[in-house]
Amino acid sequence: MIDIILASYNGEKYIAQQLLSLVAQTFKDWKCIIHDDGSTDRTVEIIKEFCSVDSRFVFVEDSMQLKNPGKNFLHALEYSTSDFICFCDQDDVWLETKLEKLYSAILSKDNSIPQAVFCNAHLWNSQTNKIWGSATLAFPCDVESLLFLNCGIQGASSIFNRNMKDCLLVKVENLVMHDWYLTILACTVGKIDYLHENLMLYRQHDNNVTGNASGSISEKLKKFFRNKKPLVDKKHYESLVSFYEIWKEKLNENDSTSICRFLKAVDKNFFYQLFMILSENWNIYGSKIKLTLKFFMRPYFGGNR
Repeated sequence: MIDIILASYNGEKYIAQQLLSLVAQTFKDWKCIIHDDGSTDRTVEIIKEFCSVDSRFVFVEDSMQLKNPGKNFLHALEYSTSDFICFCDQDDVWLETKLEKLYSAILSKDNSIPQAVFCNAHLWNSQTNKIWGSATLAFPCDVESLLFLNCGIQGASSIFNRNMKDCLLVKVENLVMHDWYLTILACTVGKIDYLHENLMLYRQHDNNVTGNASGSISEKLKKFFRNKKPLVDKKHYESLVSFYEIWKEKLNENDSTSICRFLKAVDKNFFYQLFMILSENWNIYGSKIKLTLKFFMRPYFGGNR
């Protein structure tokens, strides 16, 4: 059994198509737990229609409104009872073998420890029906390659086990998103792996919570030269501070040292920050050169604390 955790909010335009793609999965032994965050459109009505014809859809009505997608996902996760779990965004479409292939991949891991496996996704403009590229171009396996991404791997592309679920349910203040939390946990206290197949359509539209993705390295580079956002995003920095306070006793020495040095560098001058970037194992998209170039073109930190 796999629990699929779907956090909904004002998704009437897309959610039926996503739920239909779950029904079409070749792997049939699943339950979809849905929690709504106070939708004002027809989202809840659509969800209840699916629940009435397929008992695998379970709508949680507990009057909780989190007003935040990450908190909504983690709240819904509390209702999971299965050994394996997937997050599911309301506006994507899963290819029919997604669950089957992710389940097979995670079964081959040591599930006595926290595990997460991520697939990839096609980018999809449903208005033009254009499908292109891949949503994920970075594949961090350690904290050094994650620190400067200012995000995690797309949560809806993952499958993780009950041990990872227990970690995710440890409360962290200032948590920016559930995707980020899952990724950093998998890179530190757990294990992370990738199934390099595009197993879903990642819908691109103006209301994407995490923004539109770039489908190729060349598009990433174009955005890189245009973008003036800071190297270290304030919200992700604050999440990392909170994460470290909660999890520092569980981190190995290397991860703990790297996070501490990263956090310390925010308060230092240009030359100290450059020295740290050059001397540490930090990288972005697997490259120290790209990180160094980015450092010279953007402010190091965004926002005053």
